[in-house]
Amino acid sequence: MLPLRGQTIGAREERRRKTMKCIKKMNDFVLGILMILLSAFLVFGKITETEVKTGQGGFLVRSDVWLRMMGVFLVIVAVILIIRSFGKKEGEEAEGFHFYLDSTVVAVIVSLIVYALALPKVGFMITTFLMCLYLVILFSVKEQSLTFRTVPKALWGKLLVKGVLSAAVMLAVFWFIFGKLLSVQFPTFSLFG
Repeated sequence: MLPLRGQTIGAREERRRKTMKCIKKMNDFVLGILMILLSAFLVFGKITETEVKTGQGGFLVRSDVWLRMMGVFLVIVAVILIIRSFGKKEGEEAEGFHFYLDSTVVAVIVSLIVYALALPKVGFMITTFLMCLYLVILFSVKEQSLTFRTVPKALWGKLLVKGVLSAAVMLAVFWFIFGKLLSVQFPTFSLFG
């Protein structure tokens, strides 16, 4: 809402405080706004090619259509999240905004960047298996409130077995759904490529 002519900065600040007072969960509100910004990028940005090179398929085969559909879905979820963040009742304690950037978040972000860079060169099967293996072990260690340095040697064997089995199952599911059912062409490993 725009300030009325002649309204002071103090009145604008008071209106902003009243709006902020009705927000119950600030983390959900901020996440909703960030999701809307990301979805605007997905819907309106030029991310991928809009034509299928092989000339096969139709409208839904284009990668930009799927990204735009995900962007629209993201907007819907973001609006629901923002609406749910409001509704603070009188006398109820509001949750403030807390941003946690711990080592696990940084490790996941770095691993996703490495995955994206390695995927075209190493191929889908090897890269996805290693990524799933790493993430399963990372979150298994975190689930037990340990760090990589404090994991007992006896537990490493169990973590590796759990990681290898989980990564193999996830890889098989991804390959079946995307490779077989949806006929997605995955990058493959090439020694000379």
